[in-house]
Amino acid sequence: MHSGNTIICPGIFLSPMSRTLMAGIFTALLVMSTLMGAYSMLTTPALEGFSGTDLASPGAYSPEALPPLPASVAGNTTARPDVSVMIYLGEIYAGYGGSVRLEISNNDSRPMFLEEAAFTWTSISDAYSVRVNAAIQPANSHVIKALAIGAPESPSIWEYQISIRMLQYRNDRWYRVQGQGDDWLRFSAHNVEVHELPGSVANDFTFNPRQYFTKINRIVDFGSPEVADATNDATASMSGGFNMGKACAIFDWLDTNLDYTEDTGGGDVWYAPDETLGSMTGDCEDYAMLLAAMVHHAGGNSRIYLTVDHAFAAVYVGNTLSDLANATAGIRSYYRTDLAIVSFSDPLGHWVVADPLGSFHMGGFAVGQSPAEFYNGAWNTSFIETETLYAIDVTGVDISRPLWLDVNVWMGMMLITGFLAFGSLFTAQTQAPAAKTLCHICAGEITQDLYVCPHCQTTYHRACAFSKAYCMTCQKPIQYPPPPPLA
Repeated sequence: MHSGNTIICPGIFLSPMSRTLMAGIFTALLVMSTLMGAYSMLTTPALEGFSGTDLASPGAYSPEALPPLPASVAGNTTARPDVSVMIYLGEIYAGYGGSVRLEISNNDSRPMFLEEAAFTWTSISDAYSVRVNAAIQPANSHVIKALAIGAPESPSIWEYQISIRMLQYRNDRWYRVQGQGDDWLRFSAHNVEVHELPGSVANDFTFNPRQYFTKINRIVDFGSPEVADATNDATASMSGGFNMGKACAIFDWLDTNLDYTEDTGGGDVWYAPDETLGSMTGDCEDYAMLLAAMVHHAGGNSRIYLTVDHAFAAVYVGNTLSDLANATAGIRSYYRTDLAIVSFSDPLGHWVVADPLGSFHMGGFAVGQSPAEFYNGAWNTSFIETETLYAIDVTGVDISRPLWLDVNVWMGMMLITGFLAFGSLFTAQTQAPAAKTLCHICAGEITQDLYVCPHCQTTYHRACAFSKAYCMTCQKPIQYPPPPPLA
């Protein structure tokens, strides 16, 4: 409905003048957003990942010597002790192999000394062993973190068997336990699937995208005292600077002490390393950021890699093939078995994978990673379900900014205020002029002294209306105003 020069719509009261004013306000906001966006862009901190001078190769590592065997062994015994083994198998690939974790438990009333453990493919007699030399008291166990194993060349279901060499303490003497004709104590055989190589995917790498670089380096606090305490606890038995032994010890500490827990409610919350240590739980990015923070505290450098659905860390080991070989030797000497070591290479150097959620040991596969092909003396790996991996340098430099200096915020404001400003200008210009109120006798515009017929709402100048006896439209009598009151 039109009333004078004001447009009235349900719930809205605007006039052409107010639309023009609103267009001016939105235009001013657009200019301000543009200026602030330009200022935010010009003052955005530079994203600086690692350079060659930031990185150093780990130092040399030599493991402590194994404890010696008991000084004297009285003889042999065929009495089978009460001992059990818990077997944890990783993915095993035909022609490549894998690794196994063993937990040997002494359920007997006598102490035992675990000398060696072995994994054997029973049908082809291929065996892989690791020296242990560990005393195990009654009701205690010993965990062999990782034992490297090869695998048959053809994918199928294959039978394997675990065996151990051990001594038992009887009558104040040590006796070597005899098995079936030799000094190996064999456990029941089991079956496991040896997988076919899953094929190869050419993965691309994008380094330090600003969104993830900013987020990770804002969350990871290199000055956290909780991280320092955890790192010192993990590497307490080691002295000197950073080396692969310390990297392995940090990996094992996380693997042993943290419990994997997915975020509740379908969300994806990234917790700071000290928060993860507070709960001793976390999911993949929490593991990766804590490991990177601990490696930094120990003196090393790390990256975090993001796949389509996973996050994991990798540790810098140097920029030459000799550095990579030294790191590989360090990891193998730490676990005392010839593990296959997985790494990435780029212009800065070599980065050994460190994913406790994907493997039993430092340098094993990350979740979603698998061997692809043996080429030029080494195995290439790939992530079948991921096309592009994002590699983020964990520098600990926070380049995040307050919301009012966020370029994306001002870009959004520019779009919104621009749309509103142009929309207001367009509607103000295209709006039909307000209808004029005309006199039905002289046809002139009525600006004052309006008379409206109470019967049909026809409009007149008061002078024109009072010059007639009847309304020109409904022929009803013109109603004159009452006479002025008497003095």
